[in-house]
Amino acid sequence: MSAACFLGMSARVPAGALAMNSQLYIGICMLKDIISRIVRNGAAVGSALTAALLFIIVGSGWFQTAVYARGGYLVPLEALGLPNDLPALRILPLGYTPPFVMLMNTVLALGVVVFLAVWTHLYTRRHREASGIQLGFAVFRGTVVALIIVNTVRVTAHSFLGAGTLEHYLYQVVGSWILACVFGFLAAVPIAGGAVFGRELSRPSRTFDEN
Repeated sequence: MSAACFLGMSARVPAGALAMNSQLYIGICMLKDIISRIVRNGAAVGSALTAALLFIIVGSGWFQTAVYARGGYLVPLEALGLPNDLPALRILPLGYTPPFVMLMNTVLALGVVVFLAVWTHLYTRRHREASGIQLGFAVFRGTVVALIIVNTVRVTAHSFLGAGTLEHYLYQVVGSWILACVFGFLAAVPIAGGAVFGRELSRPSRTFDEN
């Protein structure tokens, strides 16, 4: 926890309230420190921004139209109740998308962005000298893990909207995990590139003393 943060807050809060809520203040300061470290981590910022941009593109009308107009293979996945794309990041429903589904996908997409930022930050802290390939594989693993969680939530929500058996639900969960690996591989390529680019961009340039 930053001492300056705690002292700054204690100067503005009465002694009685500070004594009662000291744990809350400490937690807030620790959270601010963690967010500050992540924001200063170029790899974490790069992976998060690339993921956010990717989810915005997936949620755009022209992308959805192009994919569904030429992607007949996606229809069986949707009929089986399986996620057939990445979570879309948008603020307004598209077409006949129910507002609940749109809101769920938006929250899940934002969750993946935060997850990848934290995942990348923790990896780069433990492996400061990791190569670009090692960082890319780490981001790939994080993307797959995040999408497995996301697809499990989406399948579970879909099961509540429909009337299926437990066996059918388990088949959907396993199928969504397989699709998470496939979509995770496709999504991890640009996200890993963003992480590597962000790390290189944030590194201070080396200067050599000619004397």
